[in-house]
Formats: sequence, C-alpha cells, structure tokens
Amino acid sequence: WKGDTSAWFKYLNDTNRLQKINFNKMYPKGTLLLQNYNKTDQGHVAITLSSNTLMKSKIIHNINGTYDDKIYNSVVIEKLKDYPFYERFTHICLPKLWLLTN
Repeated sequence: WKGDTSAWFKYLNDTNRLQKINFNKMYPKGTLLLQNYNKTDQGHVAITLSSNTLMKSKIIHNINGTYDDKIYNSVVIEKLKDYPFYERFTHICLPKLWLLTN
C-alpha cells in the first residue's frame, strides 16, 4: 500500500537513502527510524525529536499494546531506550534525505 511501512522502506531503500542503524551513534533531530514490513508486526516507523546518542533521543511513534506493564494505545513520545522493543528498528534515514528543508 502506498504510504505504509513497506512502501516507505522500499522507496528509501531503492533510492539509497537508508543506513543500517547504530544505536550508539548520534543522529540529528528528524531522523527516521525504520523496521521493514513483515507479516508478524507490520514493521514500524518512528522519528527522533532530539539530537543525542540514539538511545537517549526522544522519539515519536504510534503503537498499540501492552509491553512490560506499559500500556501503549496512541502516539507516544519517549526516549528510545524506554521503548521495550527498540531493537526492532534496523535502519535510519537522515532528515535531509526524507524531509523538505529550507
């Protein structure tokens, strides 16, 4: 489907805009975090809201479910390290490669 996780991943991958994720690296605010689409959990997308080492960066993402006694059922802003399944992210796309900037 156009605009779903698989479409974003395919487009960014086909245009050489994806990089393998490094959880210890510092990425700029607006970096897109991606997990490719799969039949188990549909993949996932988040955006960094701060520029810090990735594990300390705040992210925004939409998720539903209960994980480690934490209830998710909306758009959530949290540090990446506080998201129980942060390791599901496999790639990043820098903001200059997916956002229009002035």
